[in-house]
Amino acid sequence: LACYTNCSDEFARDVEPGNITVISRHLIESHGKLLMVRHRRQFHPDGLWVTLKVDVLEADFSTHDWVPLTGGLGGGQALFVSMEFSKSVSAPCGEVEEDAIYFMDTRDVFNMKSATSSPSKFDRGATWVFPPEYQL
Repeated sequence: LACYTNCSDEFARDVEPGNITVISRHLIESHGKLLMVRHRRQFHPDGLWVTLKVDVLEADFSTHDWVPLTGGLGGGQALFVSMEFSKSVSAPCGEVEEDAIYFMDTRDVFNMKSATSSPSKFDRGATWVFPPEYQL
């Protein structure tokens, strides 16, 4: 499994034979803060990825700790996360919802406030994330 500069992967033991659990970590700058998204997902033999757990942590440089974020991302933000890129954007904006994490590789969206995952409206193909002032 390839790993890019913005993430690290580790494998966890599975109870179900044939399933693979992957935990990836993604670093994202948001409003001058460094966030880490930890995404635990499972690949089933039928070819589907299922999100098991998502944690968002903020770097506390004074204590050298990662502090869990609770109750949402704050500041009207949404995150786009994939193996190739990670980006924080202002939300709500169009179909982008506030306090949502869009996992482009698995095509699901995680709602930080409800701690639930659902299929994403965004296609897995090429995705361009531009601020509104750069859109035609």
